[in-house]
Amino acid sequence: MKNASITYQDMDKTHFLKAESGAVKYYYDTNQLVFSLQDGFLLIYDSVQTISKLDFSSYNLVLPLPLKFGAQNTIKPKVSEMRTTDLLASKNIQEKIEVQKRAVFSVIPVIFILIGTSIGIRLRQESRLLHIGIGGSIALLFLQMVIFGELLSYKTEMSVFVWLPVIILLTVWGFLK
Repeated sequence: MKNASITYQDMDKTHFLKAESGAVKYYYDTNQLVFSLQDGFLLIYDSVQTISKLDFSSYNLVLPLPLKFGAQNTIKPKVSEMRTTDLLASKNIQEKIEVQKRAVFSVIPVIFILIGTSIGIRLRQESRLLHIGIGGSIALLFLQMVIFGELLSYKTEMSVFVWLPVIILLTVWGFLK
């Protein structure tokens, strides 16, 4: 930073700082701005109309920030953006449901493979459009069941209802086998 000018008030005194060069650094842990200034002067005006001047070659101005700024206000991530370890440590129902949903979405490809192979063996049709349509309808049915299971989980505050689509699709696979 070059040709910096800073004006601030402190206990009925007006301070005017002028420096040729400098740098600004924010300290997160103490919630402070520190201006490291070089080659300048400081003018102080008080209520009695006296002026004091101080020339400096280097000067550090420490500016404490209000509590609502910076370190004390952290933005909490969305539940879907949280790490699994943070979700497991939480006792909130939203976080519990998110953990169960992640587990369901990691298991469901195996169930899709089981259902797809069972249907593929039963259908001797050459039409690929039929197979794509069946696969798409099963995927849409699964997504609808996930939403329904999530709603049930919120209503009952039991996160196990998120596993409802897995149980239903495994039952369907048992009948197709």
